[in-house]
Amino acid sequence: LLQRLAKGLGALSAVSLSALLGPLVLLAALWGLWVWTGTPGSLGTALNMVHWALPSGQQLRSADVQGNLQQGGRIGQISWQSGGLQVQAQGTQLVLDWSQLWRQAWPVQSIRIQSLRVQDQRPSKPVTPLTELRLPLPLQLALQVDQFIWQGSTAVTLSDVRAQYAFDGQAHRLNVDSLALAQGRYTVQARLQGAAPMALHIAVQGQVQTPASGRTPALPLQVLSTVQGQLS
Repeated sequence: LLQRLAKGLGALSAVSLSALLGPLVLLAALWGLWVWTGTPGSLGTALNMVHWALPSGQQLRSADVQGNLQQGGRIGQISWQSGGLQVQAQGTQLVLDWSQLWRQAWPVQSIRIQSLRVQDQRPSKPVTPLTELRLPLPLQLALQVDQFIWQGSTAVTLSDVRAQYAFDGQAHRLNVDSLALAQGRYTVQARLQGAAPMALHIAVQGQVQTPASGRTPALPLQVLSTVQGQLS
């Protein structure tokens, strides 16, 4: 009886030890991963991993990357290309805050870009209205772009863009505190429903400085515009 009892206790101890080692190994692996994210160079390594994980036909290139995955860092140059669409960013400052995970699944707190250039050389095709525009999880971040250049069928240059974007699972919200275009400066408040019928509301306020000509002095013009309806 004592031998049987000893064997039973031994088997029970082996099972308990195995059940205990599994979570311990997982916790140790997670702790090691978290420690690695705080090491210098982890941000650049993560960007290289994203490059290899992208689908065929897409490319992501980065250079002069400094920082880690816990606090963020600076990305000197980063570009993404897919077909005839290319996006290039110079001087990107990324701020990460993992304490935000209690309200959203992304640790990105803010992004500041010195120069953002988009080149769209894709062939023109008929525009079809979107039926939905959703993100897999809620997102909230602050965005600042010193210069934004769009080169496509038309060319647009914006400067001093400062905005806050949020998606709460139902709607997209964009508040632009500052935006300079040509001789004007504007603020924008926009809301877009994520699902059909994709209700849209945009309010724009701004001030445009007309150039002086002859005896006509330069004049400041106040601009107020609203758009409301469905995206389609």
